[in-house]
Amino acid sequence: MKRSSKWDEKTIENQLKKLPKIEDRQTKEALFEKIQEKIQEKIHENEMIQRKKKSWFIPTIATASVVFLLMLLIPPFFNEQELTTDFPEIHDEAEIMMEMNGRADEETGIDTTEKTFEIDLANELDELGYVGAVTPYDEDRFNDQLVTIAVVTHLPSGEMIVPITLMVNEKSFSERFLAAKETFWGERWGIGSFPPIPINTVTIENDGIVNIDIPEKSLESLSSLESEMYRLVLKETFSQHRFSEIHFTSDGKPGVNWGPYGPLYEIKLQQPNRGYYVFHSNTDHKFLVPGNHEHQGHKSLPEILEMMKQNDLEIGLSAPIREDVAIEEIEEDGDIVIITFSEGAIIEDTIDNLMMLEAIMFTVRDFGHSYVQFKGINIDRIGPYQVKELVPIPNYINFIQ
Repeated sequence: MKRSSKWDEKTIENQLKKLPKIEDRQTKEALFEKIQEKIQEKIHENEMIQRKKKSWFIPTIATASVVFLLMLLIPPFFNEQELTTDFPEIHDEAEIMMEMNGRADEETGIDTTEKTFEIDLANELDELGYVGAVTPYDEDRFNDQLVTIAVVTHLPSGEMIVPITLMVNEKSFSERFLAAKETFWGERWGIGSFPPIPINTVTIENDGIVNIDIPEKSLESLSSLESEMYRLVLKETFSQHRFSEIHFTSDGKPGVNWGPYGPLYEIKLQQPNRGYYVFHSNTDHKFLVPGNHEHQGHKSLPEILEMMKQNDLEIGLSAPIREDVAIEEIEEDGDIVIITFSEGAIIEDTIDNLMMLEAIMFTVRDFGHSYVQFKGINIDRIGPYQVKELVPIPNYINFIQ
């Protein structure tokens, strides 16, 4: 702003002396405390998406706070309007921060629509309890920090194997897996943890084989239930990463004594496609988990998707596809699967529809495909997915931040 020539320093000083005494019931300390509380509330709202924050976000809040304090302390006498002693309301701070954030977006060329969408989506998912997949966009950014492990959740009806994805700051996949299995505890989300399988090393071969070395005699005393759970957890963990086999050694010697199973040398990870269902934990979180169809033999993709309309009450899983959602056509073409819904079947961007689409996409992925083209959906976006475009299938299920 260009200053008028009549406003020299002496004039300003005289004008300041003429100002009436400003009276406010709040002390400076109370006012500053309220400002700090507002800022902390804003930071707390976004703490679940710290990985998505831009580098300018916190400085912008700080800048906005400084501007707000200056507005409180210095009346707007740099114009010829009548002087006023009214204090701005505390809630104006939010408007100031919104304006400052908007200016920062303009200056840096950042799409505010996309940023706002990510924030709103993360808040909504957290509020409604759905633990969604890592989007392909975030996979590209954080692929060297992500790892999927399976955990055992103990239920009155039995044991549930739940695959989850974590962000771990380790360089290699093996290091991320070993760190995640030791440090993750699932009580907050109503799920269990990785079982206490002692592992010396994990090495990856180029042909899709995982070599796991286990201390000799460490698993000999496993019960039948423990032996089965340990096997299923390892199978689910490494099949999620598209490996084909696990080979075992004991302190470098081939094979491992696996409880009542006796010597175990390998586990084949290729298994029938089971589809994905919704598991509700006792903390009201929702996870996608593979169905319990391991012994039903191979089924086609249309057959599996039709089965995903039925609840699996035996193990407490809910159907991800509603009965009223009709899939008119499924076309498999190389890496792409084209799924056509009946007109009007999907008309809203809801958590239930997001869970349904992700369950379908993970099922399609297990059949060896990489992309889905949805047809018959009347809206442009569901969750983070532009559903009228070719959608890359996520690789990381149930991301826990």
